[in-house]
Amino acid sequence: MEHNHEMDFEATKYMNCNRTLKPHVQREIEFNRKAKIRMNATITSAVRQVGGYENLGWIENDAYNYLNNIRRHELEGDNAQAMLTFFAKLQESYDDFFHVIVF
Repeated sequence: MEHNHEMDFEATKYMNCNRTLKPHVQREIEFNRKAKIRMNATITSAVRQVGGYENLGWIENDAYNYLNNIRRHELEGDNAQAMLTFFAKLQESYDDFFHVIVF
């Protein structure tokens, strides 16, 4: 197959198939979430540990997507109690958050 542009092999690390959150990074995201440490602080910490963004092996969206998957699985199965607990935690964390559930 011919390309109409030169291939940039340095950019291949940003392709989806080459980006992975290693298990220790996943655990760090989960621990920091439970400790109520914001995601941007978690990402900054990971960047400093490896010496820069180019050494991460993943991009910021991968970390946010992982966190969203964790949240989604917590609410999986139409578990109303889990949803109420989740909304209560949000309301504690954010003064502007308000929820009403009508059965």
